[in-house]
Amino acid sequence: HTHTHTHTHTHTHTHTHTHTHIAMLLLLWWGALLLALCCSGCFVWFRIRQCLAPARSVIVFVLGDVGRSPRMQLHALQFARAGFQVQLVGFAGRAPPTTVTQNANISLRYIAACPAFAFLPRLLSYAAKAVWLSVVSLCALLVSAAPSRVLVVQNPPALPTLVLCAVWRLLTGCTCIVDWHNYGFSILAMKFPSPNHIVVRFARLYEFWMGWLLSCRWPLLASPSYHLCVTKAMQADLASRNVCNPLVLYDKPQPIYGLVTEDACRELFSRLCQDPELDMAEYLPLSRAPALRGDTPSASSSSPALLVSSTSWTEDEDFGILLKALDLYDDSPIAALPRLLCVITGDGDCRPHYERLMKSRAWKRVHVRCLWLAADDYPVMLRAATLGVSLHISSSGLDLPMKVVDMFGCGLPVVAYNFPALEELVSAGTGCVFRTAEELAGHLTTLLHASSATQLCSMRASVESWRVLETWDSAWNRVVLRDIGLHRLES
Repeated sequence: HTHTHTHTHTHTHTHTHTHTHIAMLLLLWWGALLLALCCSGCFVWFRIRQCLAPARSVIVFVLGDVGRSPRMQLHALQFARAGFQVQLVGFAGRAPPTTVTQNANISLRYIAACPAFAFLPRLLSYAAKAVWLSVVSLCALLVSAAPSRVLVVQNPPALPTLVLCAVWRLLTGCTCIVDWHNYGFSILAMKFPSPNHIVVRFARLYEFWMGWLLSCRWPLLASPSYHLCVTKAMQADLASRNVCNPLVLYDKPQPIYGLVTEDACRELFSRLCQDPELDMAEYLPLSRAPALRGDTPSASSSSPALLVSSTSWTEDEDFGILLKALDLYDDSPIAALPRLLCVITGDGDCRPHYERLMKSRAWKRVHVRCLWLAADDYPVMLRAATLGVSLHISSSGLDLPMKVVDMFGCGLPVVAYNFPALEELVSAGTGCVFRTAEELAGHLTTLLHASSATQLCSMRASVESWRVLETWDSAWNRVVLRDIGLHRLES
């Protein structure tokens, strides 16, 4: 009797387990089916939504401050001139120039800025930022932005920009254009003691692999994707790594930069001199402005020479070089050197540190002021300057400093920190290069000396020739409309 009872209990237990397994399998099967139906439904909805987009419509997507993204602003303006309905999506911050905000074909869509996550360890904060940016970016494309046929993104930041671009391309089938400004992993490497740190190696692998994936053809799933880059050196590097074969589209200044008048320069300096916090009135009285494309000021001249540099105050610019060069200029035994007003525009994390260093100086012929200029005032400051300075080091050695392009757009010669790709922009006729503070100080004392007025005038003429050689309009139309083929989209 006991044996029979045990056998019956075992049989019942096995039978119950069998039913449980079958129920679980059915539940998983129905769940997988439901998930597949949901994914298919979303895919179909995205494709139907995409079909409703106007033929000439584009999203220019910036994972950064729209107002500090001049190249993406130029993309938006050029698409608008070509008859596209443009949505410029990015973080709010510095106001874009009026040429963007007042363009009837451009609509601005702002997304929530990423928190600092300062309470987390550094690696966890990077992960948290990536998740945050992924979520808000996808929500912006889904909710804030209307459907469009073309998506333009900039790299860096590579994470999550490239994976977001791949997902959006798969969902909508739209044409994607990735504009390589630099390498994200090279910028990240500056925050670590070694370029071979595991985080940097992962970032490099991710960035190049995603670039390769986006360059692949996806038959029946999506339109082709295209890649742009800012130098021939970067083009060759990406091709040698089998990532993609990008088209080179050099940075060019906005057309408004060449239209600044001397009256606008005087009006700007009149306003600046009336600001007591800047303390510029004593050094630069209201009755006069810096030399406006005239002869280089001499030591006896009432107007100082104006040296301008713009920056985001990040690790890829060493202003210690400039401060040491200004020390050497101030201590120079050459009596014929003019007084020097050095204006540094921009804002960023490293600004307070360098401002403390500047205040500790007791310069006699040098006066330095850090300013935050509106987008429309920035080209006016460049137009009034005697000489520009670029301290952009380039984390990859393959990009070009946009600030030099802006300076050239205003006819301003530059003295720039040298790195491999810089020769594609700065030549002996348009500026000078340096690697040390001593070399920079040597260029300043030579070019700002009264005897160098003819040399500066010659450099300005060379800069002007560069500016009109090929405008952004003609270069963009040649590369984006003709070579990529967007002109074939129906108007």
